[in-house]
Amino acid sequence: MVDNTAQVVRAFNNNAVLASIGEDEFVLAGRGIGFGRKPGDSIDLDSVQQQYIEASSDRVEFLKSVNSLDPKLIGTVSTAVELAADMLGELDPSVYVVLSDHLAFAVQRHRTGQSIVNHLTEEVKAVFPREFAAAKAVTQYVNTTLDVQLPEDEAAFIALHLNAARTGNSIKRPLNIANQLATAVTLVQEHFGEADEERLEELLHSVRQLIQRTNKGIARKNRVARLIETSLPEEVGVARAVINSIAGSRNQSELDGEAAFFACFLHGWRQDTSA
Repeated sequence: MVDNTAQVVRAFNNNAVLASIGEDEFVLAGRGIGFGRKPGDSIDLDSVQQQYIEASSDRVEFLKSVNSLDPKLIGTVSTAVELAADMLGELDPSVYVVLSDHLAFAVQRHRTGQSIVNHLTEEVKAVFPREFAAAKAVTQYVNTTLDVQLPEDEAAFIALHLNAARTGNSIKRPLNIANQLATAVTLVQEHFGEADEERLEELLHSVRQLIQRTNKGIARKNRVARLIETSLPEEVGVARAVINSIAGSRNQSELDGEAAFFACFLHGWRQDTSA
């Protein structure tokens, strides 16, 4: 965009407007950018340069269809997104468009009897507790206001979007972390059996920390790693399989210390689960 002034074509809600800049149209999204705006109003882009985004073409088409949706639904979604922003702090402005899109159609699917299923809900809760708490508040507000019953699985989807908006990363990154956690927990339980809720929480917590250290490249060293490998061969084998699922092609010898620490955790954990 060259011109520093945009003309409002349509205000979708408090956080998104369709605006023209020269002969082109863009969706500008940002907290409060649409508040009180009317067609023909000018927006000084320099003054809001940290508060708006140009939405992709598919989001433009979604917002152009907003008038065909229930106005109460769109208003509720907009307020729900504000609630998430209040709980989590600064979010990437694109979240206003992304979650308006996502939640509006989630409500529509629910109302037509379509199930909302997320196989990574427990993993998302474990890895992104702050985002999940905000997502729960969002779904509770939507459920109460619109008399629907969006499930926890929907909150898990929302939490991934909120994490992406907090970090500036693509949603693929938090989704990848949740998948890593799910794979690791499955590997452990396939070898040592399923755990009750309390022990599963311990496992999720330990694997979450392992994923964080491995992904950040801050693996711990363990001076007795060889001794642990000799004493706990089965646990070390499972620990290596878990780490391999996280680290991929990374040099496994660099992670011997983490494998030893995790093996020790597994040794105690499996005794607790079999007690």
